[in-house]
Amino acid sequence: MASRTRPLVVRFPAVKGLPPVLLSALLVLCAPGRVFAQRGTAPALPPNYDHWQEFLDDTLRSTLWWVEVGGAGAIDQASNQPPEWEGGSGYAKRNASAFVKLFSSEAIDSAVGAMMHQRVSYDRCTCKGGGPRLGHAISRVFVGVDNRDGHLAPNVPQWIAIIASSALAMAWMPPSYKAHDVLVGSGIAFGATAGIKVLKEFIHVD
Repeated sequence: MASRTRPLVVRFPAVKGLPPVLLSALLVLCAPGRVFAQRGTAPALPPNYDHWQEFLDDTLRSTLWWVEVGGAGAIDQASNQPPEWEGGSGYAKRNASAFVKLFSSEAIDSAVGAMMHQRVSYDRCTCKGGGPRLGHAISRVFVGVDNRDGHLAPNVPQWIAIIASSALAMAWMPPSYKAHDVLVGSGIAFGATAGIKVLKEFIHVD
């Protein structure tokens, strides 16, 4: 008598409290038809592409980048983070910390991007309409542009840069700065990165 086989059932544990950033990333990666294959948004690569010059244009030469540094320091000052930094010297330390953290993030992004042949600077959408342009800007948190032929790929360099720079801050932050703060800081940085890209999309500022 032929034996009856029972189908193998694999059960996965339920995932609770999935971080919004991770959830967004999964949604983007699982929807290639909407993000990775956007029609009409593939950028035209500049002639004589120079990764180093692009890095400088996105940091020390960028007015918006300096505004971002000052804004990060001011937010930390207003929220008294970290609480150990008090008085006028505390404000200076927060601004210096914001500078080093943002500069290291850009440096890591650029270095890993060079190895993976991805551009660092933001590419504006060639589409029309506020909705598509907004979607394009936010999608660039999760996808990057290959500097060889312009195809889109997961923006791994930026993800590494955001998390690594938040972790690197443990080298100069007070003892109260723990792994939890690294995760929180990374989440905030993802949101801030999306906001900066939206500004670059709708406001032509270098």
